[in-house]
Amino acid sequence: MPQLRVASSLLLCSVLWAGAAPQEPPSGTVLVANMDDDSVWLVDVATGERRGRIATHIAPHEIAVTSDGTRAAVTNYGDERGPGNQVQLFDVRTGEVTGEFAVEG
Repeated sequence: MPQLRVASSLLLCSVLWAGAAPQEPPSGTVLVANMDDDSVWLVDVATGERRGRIATHIAPHEIAVTSDGTRAAVTNYGDERGPGNQVQLFDVRTGEVTGEFAVEG
């Protein structure tokens, strides 16, 4: 039983010590699909402020970003204003739409 107590104490200390390590402040940009505004917002993680806006087709919903963070694809759901069967590709740095294609089905 004493061994279990020692092991538990060591585990608790290691968890507390790891949690006390200095943390880096958040940084980077989050891409947010805004269905009401038909756009993708670029939001600064540290401040929560909007850095930019990229116009999309009707009701963007999902976003996928390349591993290097330079390009993204957004799907458009559509609504009563029109169909939403497009995928748009864009450059995250410039906001320029670099391509789009329709998805059937």
